[in-house]
Parts: sequence; structure tokens; C-alpha cells
Amino acid sequence: MKKRLCKLLYVFLACLTLSGCWDNVELENRGFVISLGIDKKDDGYSVSLAIPKVINEKSSEGEKLVKSDSGKTITQAIYSIDSYASRSIYLGHTKAAVLSEEILK
Repeated sequence: MKKRLCKLLYVFLACLTLSGCWDNVELENRGFVISLGIDKKDDGYSVSLAIPKVINEKSSEGEKLVKSDSGKTITQAIYSIDSYASRSIYLGHTKAAVLSEEILK
């Protein structure tokens, strides 16, 4: 009887802990990056991200929000943009990446 109760308890705990809904992000709170521009500077990199605006009464279709920042590394610059952006940056739907000539060398 104890083994059966113990197995039932393990199954119940597994169902509670493996559900996977605690870290969801609403689509309205995610900034989908459409294009990415990277340029090399003397002291690091400059990164620009184009994010479409949410369509509502005040904005028309096709408007984009462009955010730019610089950092010692490309990742640091992207994190810097993400820290002051109103929506969390998501690079999974990036359609175009524009790189400077210095980076391509």
C-alpha cells in the first residue's frame, strides 16, 4: 500500500513541476526584431534593431521602431537595448542583418 501511495505522490509531483507555463511571455510584451544592423566602432560595436510597432488606432501598418546602442561586444549592446526597451527583444524572427565592411573583413 505504501509503494502505491508513494508512486501516486511521485506522479502528482511530476505533473505539478513539469507543467511548463511559469515562464510564458505574452506576444504584446515581446519585441520581434525584423532587421539588425551591426557596425564596428573604435571602442566596440554599434547595434541597431528595427522592431515593428503594435498596430492600434494611432499607428499605421508598416511603422517600425528603431533602437540603437553601443557596447564593447555585440551581445552587450543588444542587452543594453533590451534593458531599456518596453518589450523584451526576440531575435528569432530576424529577416535581415546588415553588417559593416569592417566586420566582414
